[in-house]
Amino acid sequence: MEYGTSALLFFYGLFWAEILATSARYKGFPTVTLWAHWGCRDERTRRLKRMVVSVILLNIFPIVWLGVLYTWVVPKKSGVVPVSMAALASLSIFGITRLYHGVIASRETMNRFYTDEELGKWGRIHGGDEPHRIWAHLGPGLLYLACYPMAAIALGCLL
Repeated sequence: MEYGTSALLFFYGLFWAEILATSARYKGFPTVTLWAHWGCRDERTRRLKRMVVSVILLNIFPIVWLGVLYTWVVPKKSGVVPVSMAALASLSIFGITRLYHGVIASRETMNRFYTDEELGKWGRIHGGDEPHRIWAHLGPGLLYLACYPMAAIALGCLL
């Protein structure tokens, strides 16, 4: 990885794979249960909403964000500084996980995306821990998305 943009693609892809793996517990793509329970309007609606949000936040938004980082943050130069900038900027993708958690699984939103049966399983899986408030996830998520690219830009300016 000689160029910053190549390094960005590598690190970003690696971290994106991690996001998809860790977001599996939220069952963002409930295709089997969606079709199996198609006749149940309430269940279908909740699962469809969850699936749409998952596609937007886990598939579309990371592609757009990669374009932002590729175009405006990471230089298309070779050297250790551009590669370091790419590694630093690509850490911002972890903010997407926080946004996703806040939207899908916060105290204020869970009832919109999960059926009562799914919420009951959620409580057993997580040991009865109460979900956090939405801003406990959205705030840090937005900070990830803002601070890591800014730190990468600052690194490029300093060196």
